[in-house]
Amino acid sequence: MKNLFVLLTLCFLVMSIFTQCTSADAKVALPKPKAPGIPEDSTIKVISTNIVTLYDKNCGCGGTEKYQNVISKIKIGDDYQLACDEFIKISEKTGILTREVKVEPNAVERELLWEITCAITKRIYALDIDTNADRDEINILCHYAIVSLHWCDILMQDKRFSYDNGRFRRDTIALAACLFTRVSRVYQYYDLLYFGWIRPHLNFSILLWTINSIVNCNTDNIFHKFSPAEAKKASELFQELSMEQIGYVQTKDLPNNNPLKKIWQEIYNRFSSSQVPYEFLLKYIWMSSDLPGGMGLLSEDREMNKAYFQKQIIHKQFPVEWIFINDIFYISIYLATKANNELIEVDKKRIIELTKEWVKNSFDKDVELDNYINTQFNLSLDCYKKDSNEVRFYSSIESLYRTLMTHYEGNLEKVNSQCTNFLKDLVKIASANNEVNEDEKNIIENIKTYLSIDVKLFDEMSEDIKLIKPKKKAVPKTKAKEVKTESPYLKEYPGEFYCQNELWWNQGIPLTIMNFPNIIENKEDESIIFRRFTQKEVDQIVKKIKKSGDIIYLNFIRTILERKFDLRGMKSPFWFIPFTAYGWNFGGIMYFEQNGIYTNVEYPTAIKNTVHVDKWNSVTCEKGYNGLDLDYDFAETDENILTSIKIEYTHNEIEGAINVVEIHGEKYASTLPIVLAIWDNAWSQVVESSKGTSGFQLGPPPMMQVFESWEELIEWSKAK
Repeated sequence: MKNLFVLLTLCFLVMSIFTQCTSADAKVALPKPKAPGIPEDSTIKVISTNIVTLYDKNCGCGGTEKYQNVISKIKIGDDYQLACDEFIKISEKTGILTREVKVEPNAVERELLWEITCAITKRIYALDIDTNADRDEINILCHYAIVSLHWCDILMQDKRFSYDNGRFRRDTIALAACLFTRVSRVYQYYDLLYFGWIRPHLNFSILLWTINSIVNCNTDNIFHKFSPAEAKKASELFQELSMEQIGYVQTKDLPNNNPLKKIWQEIYNRFSSSQVPYEFLLKYIWMSSDLPGGMGLLSEDREMNKAYFQKQIIHKQFPVEWIFINDIFYISIYLATKANNELIEVDKKRIIELTKEWVKNSFDKDVELDNYINTQFNLSLDCYKKDSNEVRFYSSIESLYRTLMTHYEGNLEKVNSQCTNFLKDLVKIASANNEVNEDEKNIIENIKTYLSIDVKLFDEMSEDIKLIKPKKKAVPKTKAKEVKTESPYLKEYPGEFYCQNELWWNQGIPLTIMNFPNIIENKEDESIIFRRFTQKEVDQIVKKIKKSGDIIYLNFIRTILERKFDLRGMKSPFWFIPFTAYGWNFGGIMYFEQNGIYTNVEYPTAIKNTVHVDKWNSVTCEKGYNGLDLDYDFAETDENILTSIKIEYTHNEIEGAINVVEIHGEKYASTLPIVLAIWDNAWSQVVESSKGTSGFQLGPPPMMQVFESWEELIEWSKAK
């Protein structure tokens, strides 16, 4: 392995931006009845070698020396708009955005490019969960970040080098690949990004670290196809070839019997196909550098992208055998079914008839053609029955467009011509019964707009075909009823979790209580989230944790909370309390997980860590206020109705303390002793042993106990 890292060092020293690389260039009949294979030659035809700046801005930075002085003082922080402005300035000076590099970014500029990347990715992660996010903004932000990541890695001989700070070449490329999945496949610079910044790394970095993961894990955790022995054999050949051409492996001459070629093809097919490699990248980045085969991405980058991929797979991951004709069928079925609420026979017949025209030249016999058509139609129909979501529909449109772009090597005229032909086919499907309703027309027009096709589709329809507007249903005249709209927040919160007490009630100190999002769908949800515990149950759980030293995870709590709460990057909680007071002025949820105690102090659905566990010095739990620093003189300690955990910590050499108060009333018990038991008997040891590393060393010990209900937890606590 040492030899490999020496090799990598040499590679990184001499590697500059790629100008030529390999790609699939062989022309095949469209559509291809099978999945994409190995390209027949190593010549890439770059679709565009000159990208204009996406925003027209005046650099105004003067000479190089002056410019360095300026940017050295810039602090980007989370200001993504400033980050974009500074990226444009660097791009105009260096040419990195065009790939026609005038001068490579200097050391100061590379540091700024890392800051730019961090600010932009934070904005991208916010847009991931914004249902109204602007697609163009996402495309441009990802474009800038992908280019920036090419220049801001830290070389191994640099004293700042680390395997887990996100700036190892392996990790900057991995993050670039993750961001690339967010770029729309109809984005005008998609091919430039793919061929310029993603495709070259399939032949080196991504190939290398995929093999490395299989070897180090001693199992194929990526494809579930290759043995550790095959991966080792592939690794040996990779190192040999890398010595011949530093920074790149020529795959066109690889022997067919060597697993290196097969592993590369698996990677290549996932990136070169019309689909997006969500599942591959999810596995590729899954583990941290603390584990065999893991990536050194920053924790936030890894967790945010894992959450993103898991969400995308639901509606955007297609079957492995999915090809061009399946996209045609799916879109056509969607059109016919959405408009008529069912797939009628006349529509099905027309869909099959028109789709045959796309592939008939690939078959010599009608029987073979019919069998092929029926198989692919049924595959597409099954997919539609399982998922007719609009997201999958538009994903299929992008998939079709990408196939055409690949086949015609980025020739927009030919691509638009084929898209026009397909849109005309959709009009024919819609008019199969000599009628086109308004819904069908809207769907087709939306596709046309999405693909930026300028063609009149309905003006030249046959006079025999009628355009039918939806019939308006007669509405009986009745007395207007008041429309009840569901509140986004629970009205009765915090309810019984906040009762009369000496501090906030009797002393009249205002307690700011954050709204609780309405995640409750039924009575069962309510009983789960707002469950109260008896003293016997709490004592039982505490005793079990002390005896076993186990860590408990409440998966079922996270499942319900993530309906509204943004829990990306968060682990399932060790413990959860729907309402607690923090200090003397704020009240919100308590979500105790690996990194500390979180609450929704800024916004109802966003939670933040109060104090990271690395900074905890001592934790105590007592009835009453537990030394809460108050300037109020009253004798009542409220020991019978509330309990407080006091966390003393050190941050930036300054000592502090925070009290988390649970107001449980006289009828129920406080569950904060469970939090203390988890900390004292299990988690504090993990935190201590993990200091100085990039992540938590989870062991075992301690053992992990995962629960899917409160009942499971209670039964576990009773077991001897």
